[in-house]
Amino acid sequence: MKIGKYEIKHPIIQGGMGVGISWDKLAGTVSFEGGLGVVSGVGTGYYQNKEFAHKLKKNKPSDALNFYSKDGLTAIIKNARKICGDAPLACNVLYASNDYGRIVTDACEAGANIIITGAGIPTSMPKFTVDYPDVALIPIVSSARALKLICRKWKRYNKIPDAVIVEGPLSGGHQGFSYDDCAKEEFQLEKIVGPVIEEAKNWGDFPIIAAGGIWDKNDIDKYMDMGCTGVQMATRFIGTFECDAHANFKKVLMDAKPEDIKLFKSPVGLPARGVQTKLQ
Repeated sequence: MKIGKYEIKHPIIQGGMGVGISWDKLAGTVSFEGGLGVVSGVGTGYYQNKEFAHKLKKNKPSDALNFYSKDGLTAIIKNARKICGDAPLACNVLYASNDYGRIVTDACEAGANIIITGAGIPTSMPKFTVDYPDVALIPIVSSARALKLICRKWKRYNKIPDAVIVEGPLSGGHQGFSYDDCAKEEFQLEKIVGPVIEEAKNWGDFPIIAAGGIWDKNDIDKYMDMGCTGVQMATRFIGTFECDAHANFKKVLMDAKPEDIKLFKSPVGLPARGVQTKLQ
């Protein structure tokens, strides 16, 4: 799978997961093994026991500058590089983040090869990577209409996506749908992939990557047979030894039953999927 100037040996992207789930160990190892490891840019002030949050309040990073720490993100990417060397490495930056552009630029400066953005329609994404022309850009969309809008807006930057992730409502992250639409048949991944592939043909030749509920080889084969170049998998990586999450968090996921998975409202106001526990 080729994304921009970067060759990915295996057609698998490890989805970005914050806070502290996909940082240096997981992302670095996935890239080392030939997939595309993705560092999450969310909550980097918590990295290494809040070492890089320069101001705390009640033992938590104070304000946006410390919840997201540039020094923390730089350290995460640097440490991931110690694992994966020169292999392609990505950073996921939520479009809904405070000062989105600053985080994208920081990730590029720290050495990320690829930026992935969802949690909104990133119409201004290329604006923040002008000084980093080799950095590949991947927006996450949930419809052909969203891809069309992005490509139209990116014309002002003389840029098209280097790849597109099309994400259905079974993902473990932010949903590009309303709560009600998440359950409707017409919005399921297998229904929206085809129209996105067709829309992409109007703009250029770039990979389409399926995401949201991809669990095993059967799922990978299914979507590649439909015309996708690869897949993104996130939750599937949480149970691994290399995942940066705490062991207790991993256990919650590994012990979860299908009926425990619910839709919630995330801190950025979008529907998000998670595990119902006694704390909720």
